Amino acid sequence: MQKTKATPFQIPYLQLPVKDPVRSAEFYKNIFGMEFSFPYNPEDGAAYMVYRDNVAVGLIECEEVPSFDFMNKNGELQAVLTFEINDIHTFYKELQSQGIETEEMTFKSDGGYNFIVRDPDGHASHVWSGWPE
Repeated sequence: MQKTKATPFQIPYLQLPVKDPVRSAEFYKNIFGMEFSFPYNPEDGAAYMVYRDNVAVGLIECEEVPSFDFMNKNGELQAVLTFEINDIHTFYKELQSQGIETEEMTFKSDGGYNFIVRDPDGHASHVWSGWPE
């Protein structure tokens, strides 16, 4: 395959299928501090949320919501979205105290602390503490 001349500059957003964009937007706002990219209009059937350095997630209303989770070759659950969190231990405890579904936190010497959290539609997001020092 030859390299194309028109290479992408950036990935402006990802899109997730959701049952209820308002409920999902509330989750991503309250849990990860995301904000609406522009005012939500129910007729659009989508809510676009922005996270930190202008990375956006489109929450697209769908009747059927497929799962994007998958297992790697070692049988470890993988997620499409990853959020880097400064104080992962406090964040993990906050989520658990709110009854939000999380997987067990793990530590990898070459990858730091991490865990999986699930949104209202069951989508897994990987929460990561950054590279170990």
